[in-house]
Amino acid sequence: MTKRRRLAAGLVILCAVVLLLLAFYPRSFFRAMGVPRGQITRVEVVLDPVDNEEQGYHHLVLTPEDPGFDDLLDLLDSRRYLPMLPRHRVRQLLLEESVWMHVFYEKGGEEYVSSGVYLTGDRPIQVGRRDYNVSDSQAFQQGVLDLLRDQELEYWPNA
Repeated sequence: MTKRRRLAAGLVILCAVVLLLLAFYPRSFFRAMGVPRGQITRVEVVLDPVDNEEQGYHHLVLTPEDPGFDDLLDLLDSRRYLPMLPRHRVRQLLLEESVWMHVFYEKGGEEYVSSGVYLTGDRPIQVGRRDYNVSDSQAFQQGVLDLLRDQELEYWPNA
């Protein structure tokens, strides 16, 4: 193999390693969402009981004027999100209520909704279509649920 081919092969391998490191490098919550914090206009939350004997769920909308808004965003951004390899598996529901969040943001005078955030207490946290791992994941997710339960929730019965 000539020197030129070895150099080209080395460059290809180096580029592949750099791309893999970028794809799986830990990131902040806002980077995982793809939305800068300053553009977030509201967060809509649904708490769905795992043992749903009530046949309903709790709904919450947090805006920047609400005291829990900054607390929630600070808590979500308090950990580094490590991307996980995609895999198909059934999630374990380890929290008393699963948490669905949709983050709304403003860009160019228009309001958009980002991909959702899904917490079940299981190790992966779903942000959009990707799973992330955070340190002490179950306790972290329980902390998010506890913070949300402290807000003024609206009960919506299933029809």
